[in-house]
Amino acid sequence: MDGQRFDDLTRALAGGTSRRRLLKGLLGGVGGGALTLAGVARGDAARLRPLGARCRLGDQCDTGICDPVTRRCACPADQSVCGQGCVTLAAFQTDPANCGGCGVLCPSGVCEGGACLRVDGESCAAGTECRSGACADGVCCDRACGGQCEACNLAGAVGVCTPVVGAPIGGRAACAGDGSACGGTCDGTRGDACAYPGGTTICRSATCANGVATAAGTCDGAGSCSAATTINCAPFVCGADACSTSCAGDGDCVPGAYCEGGVCNPDEGLGAPCADGAECASGFCVDGVCCNGACAGGCEACNVAGQEGMCVGCAGATTCCGETCIDLASDPNNCGGCGAVCPAGANAAEVVCAASTCAITTCAAGFADCDGDAANGCETVLGTDANCGACGDACTTAGATCGGGGTPGVCGAPPPADTCGGVCKPMGDLSFNGCADGCVCSSLFEGVCVKYEPPPPVACGGECHPRDGFWCPNSGPNCYCNAFTYQCYSG
Repeated sequence: MDGQRFDDLTRALAGGTSRRRLLKGLLGGVGGGALTLAGVARGDAARLRPLGARCRLGDQCDTGICDPVTRRCACPADQSVCGQGCVTLAAFQTDPANCGGCGVLCPSGVCEGGACLRVDGESCAAGTECRSGACADGVCCDRACGGQCEACNLAGAVGVCTPVVGAPIGGRAACAGDGSACGGTCDGTRGDACAYPGGTTICRSATCANGVATAAGTCDGAGSCSAATTINCAPFVCGADACSTSCAGDGDCVPGAYCEGGVCNPDEGLGAPCADGAECASGFCVDGVCCNGACAGGCEACNVAGQEGMCVGCAGATTCCGETCIDLASDPNNCGGCGAVCPAGANAAEVVCAASTCAITTCAAGFADCDGDAANGCETVLGTDANCGACGDACTTAGATCGGGGTPGVCGAPPPADTCGGVCKPMGDLSFNGCADGCVCSSLFEGVCVKYEPPPPVACGGECHPRDGFWCPNSGPNCYCNAFTYQCYSG
């Protein structure tokens, strides 16, 4: 007996094979004599009874087992009845025709752990239904496939997790975006997240309107356009898409500013120097300063000291005459009233207005205003005995006349008659001539007394020679000739 047949014998005994059948199997050994399942191999399969048939011994059954209670052919203890045969319990774990139980057919042809599992691409509701353990987008998938930009049900790739192009699908979160060009999208390459434009992408054009410039915007790489940055253009106005930076005229500046030298400057306040109303916040430039109004009245001014910038009329005691403020108390052309000109008057050198009355302050030489009436000028002639040096200066002394004493404008008597005469011998010094007062000797040695006629006052100096009669060329009342040195000297 070889080892194989011994093993078959051992199994037959354990399976309850009858001695008769066992012996027959040992002696036959050919044809159907080999042991099978729990019994001995059948020599003639047609003579064995099928599962469930009546029997007395196991060797009568195709399964080799006869249930002693029911007396029918039965399955071995480690097998279960399944249709017309026996199936081991282990087969229920992997048999796609009996997966987990008799007759449970797995459409996918896959049975693992006693449960039918679906292959990638088949519809599913949970990962436990799939051989891969992953159910995504309603089908069994080769992996979890939960990325924002991937899916497992794309046409031509159902059951394979594949990156998508465009918007996320299958209930996955949409790509971030604020409605600008910065919004994200699936690029077909990266499956775990959306791709976003970076800082080189312009998402908002630069603009300028109503005096406010808005800078161009760029993407932040996370789906949003950068926050708008604005600039107030004042005092300039908007250019095409940004604030102007220079001006050619006031129209290039905002209201309240004016253009000067290409620069917009804020309008000046009241009283500030100006050349044009556009420079002033009030819009009025009057008398060289920014004014609070047009100040169009004939005598109004906007540059009155202490009130610059305020339009005021004639100040103080002045009166408006035409378009000029006049002090009627002192203006000789409007003395006491507008247009009342003080008359020049005859022989009047200067006429003034004082306390609103014309008055002559200076008369021509030889005349005087004795009646105080400026209208008739300087009516009185001076130098007369009635008005010798001034009005009412009369010569009342006996023998005195105006200028009679030799001085014009002074009352006086004429000088006494000339008393000079007689012989004189001065001996070189005319002052010791023996002549009466007012007389001099006609010669240094011997002469006659004559009236002294003083020469024009000149400096004393020079020489005096006998040939000249010892007269000094620049003689005067106190100029003498030295007869020994012939020099003139003052004494």
